[in-house]
Amino acid sequence: MNKTPFVIFAGMDWWYHSHAHADVQLAINLAHDRPVLFVNTLGMRMPMPGTTEQPFRRIFRKIKSTSKLFKQPDSNLPGLGVLGAVNVPMFGSPRAAAINASVVAAQVRWACRRIGATKPICIVTIPTAIDVVERLDVEDVVYYRSDNHSADPGVNPVIIRQYEDRLFERARIVLYSSNALMNAESDRHKGKAVFFDQGIDAAKFLAPRPIKEPQDLAGIPHPRIGYYGQLEPHGVDMALLLRTAKEIPEASLVLVGNSAVDTSELAKCSNVHLLGAKPHEEIPSYGYGFDLGIMPRPDSDWSKSSNPIKLKEYLALGLPIVSTWIPELEYYKDVVRIGRTHDEFVAAVRQTLLDGGVGTTESRKARVADATWANRAKYLVRLTNA
Repeated sequence: MNKTPFVIFAGMDWWYHSHAHADVQLAINLAHDRPVLFVNTLGMRMPMPGTTEQPFRRIFRKIKSTSKLFKQPDSNLPGLGVLGAVNVPMFGSPRAAAINASVVAAQVRWACRRIGATKPICIVTIPTAIDVVERLDVEDVVYYRSDNHSADPGVNPVIIRQYEDRLFERARIVLYSSNALMNAESDRHKGKAVFFDQGIDAAKFLAPRPIKEPQDLAGIPHPRIGYYGQLEPHGVDMALLLRTAKEIPEASLVLVGNSAVDTSELAKCSNVHLLGAKPHEEIPSYGYGFDLGIMPRPDSDWSKSSNPIKLKEYLALGLPIVSTWIPELEYYKDVVRIGRTHDEFVAAVRQTLLDGGVGTTESRKARVADATWANRAKYLVRLTNA
């Protein structure tokens, strides 16, 4: 290959948890012509009962991922490696953090040798990984600022902001998937910023509509208000979901994905259908079965700094979309109907069920026709001169 390898430091256990995630899709598309190591399971906090949503589920998921240690998951991509790094995220203690980083760095060096990744470019999406990166021999460092991590309600914002500042200083390029966050942080990135939009998995979301619906969806009455993705408090306004279900009882609210919150009130509504998690490759077949896709984002600093991949995927499926307001949607008013308040959101859903939404199936698909992860990976290669 003789092309510069990449090491992607990812948050949580994205490889085994969500192939829709940007980090995973970048790794897959970069690995077509060079070695790529995907470092999985790094985090920003230790899950603790009483302070973390479903802590034991998170701990079990982390143990499950790290138990895999090192895998080469695709025979068609022999240079792609996935490392479930064994680590203990104790970032409040400098000594413990240093020991943890040294242990992870040793694993990364070993895994790099397995796939022939010498002096890689590091793409860092999780700020705590800077401790590991500083212990490696690397060609370059790129900070992929896909989220405002210090605004995550589950972390210590002071500690995580310190890690972010170190990464801003070390990185040569800072990629932003949110224009709003990029513009708000000019004093932090100091001219290193490049807008790097989210993409779609073209093979799945630009594929023809399936002939048959999934069996557990087929019997649900239309119209269907649909959402897929994990139900978690920082990404979904659960009170708004419940209100939508109650105030539009003539429609079916279809929710596809794991839940990290209590859904017992939703389950009491006869028009709510909780279908649970599905494999990534099956998600488009569920999305095609929706009459409209919703993005009920909570009103929070974290949410306002986001640019959900779900937006691009809904558009690729041609779905009418109703969303609460986030700054990134200012670029999509021609294809998304926005409700800034709960009242406006519910009214927007009703209106969309009547008129088919903003834009047309064709205009929505056209907005993301070139927004593939393959194209995003090529752009990243050009930016880094790799």
